[in-house]
Amino acid sequence: MSRKITAVSPAERQLARIHEADQTRVEELQADVEAARQRLIELDLEIARLIASHPLVGGDAIVELRRRAVENSEDLYER
Repeated sequence: MSRKITAVSPAERQLARIHEADQTRVEELQADVEAARQRLIELDLEIARLIASHPLVGGDAIVELRRRAVENSEDLYER
């Protein structure tokens, strides 16, 4: 996202360029955080599926694991 630099002095132009670079980096980091959250949700659900498919895990445990996976996913999404 390019922003027009309208500063007057060389120092103001340099400061504006630094600010623009910082803003770009913040946006990149925010995208990385969101991607990491999505991956955590996917992994959480995959773990629940793997545990649920284990032959020694009973029905109540499966229900509890699924409930926790949904709660964790919702918590991550809200952050």
